[in-house]
Amino acid sequence: MDIIKNSGKRVKFNPIKVKQTCLRAGASQILSDEIVEEVSRRVYSGMKTYDILKLIINLLNRKNPAVAARYSLKKAMMDLGPAGFIFEEFIKRLLKSYHCQAYFPPLIQGECVKHEVDIIAKLPKEDNRLTRIPLSQGKLYMIECKYHNTPGLRSNLKETLYVWARFLDLKEVYKFNYQEKINYPWLISNTKFSIEAIKYANCKNMRLLGWKYPREASLENLIEGQKFYPITILKSLDQNTKGIFFSKNIILVRDLISNSVKTLEKRLGLTGGKLEKLISEAKLIINS
Repeated sequence: MDIIKNSGKRVKFNPIKVKQTCLRAGASQILSDEIVEEVSRRVYSGMKTYDILKLIINLLNRKNPAVAARYSLKKAMMDLGPAGFIFEEFIKRLLKSYHCQAYFPPLIQGECVKHEVDIIAKLPKEDNRLTRIPLSQGKLYMIECKYHNTPGLRSNLKETLYVWARFLDLKEVYKFNYQEKINYPWLISNTKFSIEAIKYANCKNMRLLGWKYPREASLENLIEGQKFYPITILKSLDQNTKGIFFSKNIILVRDLISNSVKTLEKRLGLTGGKLEKLISEAKLIINS
């Protein structure tokens, strides 16, 4: 049976993928099998993957709301916008959670022009705990973050060419000004990469991190490995409250549950009832 992806491409419906994603979100084997059975019964030829996703989330919501929220992680990552700076802050913190040094650098003068690099990152030589991200210890990485908020869009060859060109203009000059050489460029995206983007990056020994890539240490795997969920994963979060949270640098579910309701009321100007509901949902996602 063919279904239609967000890109418009027709692919075979694969119930195994549904089960794998349910399991990764924390569903039990029994619950995952129940969801697969129900979805397989209701899916039809030509059905869009977005509608299948909504169906799965609705089914999970009835049985396990925490798993349903985690299953919707991809959409939650797209809801970090509309601007990309929240995604950059999220990635910086995610890298730090895996013991990587990461910071926003000032404007950097390259050989030809000045560059606004998103993140500079490094894994200390003495730290060998960053096992899930394929980084070389003691090496410096120039990171560009590419954020998309439209389903179906991919980071493509154009983005990899852009990052590589910036790296070439910076690598030697950065060493001269900062006593340290940039060793690798790294493109991080909240979506998938095109085949050509991956091919070019592999040819240039350039790092990529995105949705479903690399296979064993993809973005969603790293997020789930640390339960590093964005607040946009909360079902009861509305757009106005999201804006207030972002303005106060609260972008993670763990940011929300690390504060008391009274502290958040004073800091955010929100009512206790709304905050209690969000915190209760956040704890359910983190602790289940």
